[in-house]
Amino acid sequence: MEDPSSEEAGPTFAGDLSEIALDQVLQILATSRRRGRLFLRHEDRLATIYLRDGDVVHAECGDCTGTEAFYAAFALRTGRFLFEAGADPTERTLKGSLAALVLEAVRRGDEKGRY
Repeated sequence: MEDPSSEEAGPTFAGDLSEIALDQVLQILATSRRRGRLFLRHEDRLATIYLRDGDVVHAECGDCTGTEAFYAAFALRTGRFLFEAGADPTERTLKGSLAALVLEAVRRGDEKGRY
């Protein structure tokens, strides 16, 4: 995963996940039909979620990609996020709506006692 502080980064949207939850961040980006990548950092854990025209299309977290990476990223309740506009994913590993992915992530979190 690339460093979100790269000087080549496009316009950004950044903040703290303890102030604005990941589902809210993704909803803002989806509603505005953004294209780019969302970096998430909690201590030494890093995740990246790619969007194309507001659709979540790829996720990376540690050694995971796709839905498992999305669910792992969604479990980050605190930390920082940064959106870099314009970046395209090299692959598409996520299918389905953002709402369906978020509902499944919340369900998994409930099973593990996170929410």
